[in-house]
Amino acid sequence: MQEFYNIYTIKPMQYLKKYLVSFGVVAAVFAFAGSASAQQANLSVKIQPALVEENANPGQVFHETLRVTNQNTDSKTFFLFAKDIQGIDDNGNPVFVDGTDDVYGLSTWVSFPAPSVLIKGGETKEVPVTVNVPKTVAPGGHFGGVFFSLQSPKSKNTGASVSFEIGTIVSLRIAGNVTEDARVKEFSTDRSVYGKPVVGLTLRLENLGNVLIKPHGVVDITNMLGKKVASLNVNNELAGVFPKNNRAFKLAWNPDGVAFGRYQATAALVYGENGNKTVYQAVSFWVLPLNIIVPVLGGLLAFILLFWFGMRAYVRKKIREFQGGAGARVVAVSRSAPSRLLFISLGFISFSIIFLVILFLLFS
Repeated sequence: MQEFYNIYTIKPMQYLKKYLVSFGVVAAVFAFAGSASAQQANLSVKIQPALVEENANPGQVFHETLRVTNQNTDSKTFFLFAKDIQGIDDNGNPVFVDGTDDVYGLSTWVSFPAPSVLIKGGETKEVPVTVNVPKTVAPGGHFGGVFFSLQSPKSKNTGASVSFEIGTIVSLRIAGNVTEDARVKEFSTDRSVYGKPVVGLTLRLENLGNVLIKPHGVVDITNMLGKKVASLNVNNELAGVFPKNNRAFKLAWNPDGVAFGRYQATAALVYGENGNKTVYQAVSFWVLPLNIIVPVLGGLLAFILLFWFGMRAYVRKKIREFQGGAGARVVAVSRSAPSRLLFISLGFISFSIIFLVILFLLFS
């Protein structure tokens, strides 16, 4: 779930200053208005914990203490506010919204003892945060971020100042009618036929429930004899899939040895609070290494041609040795055998080459 807990970074049009990622959750936002040349000095700030994850009941009130360290030499005043998480983008980053997400948000539940906090250079200050869960809240997952910003929320609306933001994720699982359900929306390879066994797989899982899930498991690859040749881990970092959303997990198989023939990749994932939910899916693909097949077919063709020319030379030799009707009949029989063999062999090789070319044109 590491990617889900990373606050996103918005890059400005003209300048991008350094920012420090501490405990995986820091965001720097730079804004420019008109022709003003606002320049933000390099800031180093960290927050603990990076994640607040709790199980809660409707109507429950709980308190959390955040430790914010100003690693700069001068004092900074940070303004406090909360945002909702509306989903996760394709890169696994949370999508924050300034408005209220009534379905999965929690920003309106968060309160602070003061709208801002002054932290001296080198100082670590504890900031209490209160989360008041409504009694009528819908069960399931609710998500948001608590931010500390150099820009007040009011001035952010005018777009007339420069801001540096740092935040932590709040993820709540509200008790009640919780639904944990998922399905494999896509399991595919980037190609159907490979000349080299560098296979890219995409496993896209759709969360049909109302809580965040962390699917993980393996993809087993078996050859055409049913023997398992590889096992790929899926989502070891326990990245989350947002409710009513889907997320793609990328995998790659690049064996060291020779691969040939038809292979099947079978995905088996578990998810759920107790890990008792499972999903399965399979996909097949072919590996036809032309760097091996072409030399083999070429060698076979050369052998057949050499054999045929050798037989012709042998027949001519027998013609010179035998004179008469009986000898001619023996020669005729001997002559027809290699010609028939050559025709069959060349036809088989030609069909094989055409079949391989069609496979690569259609599926590679």
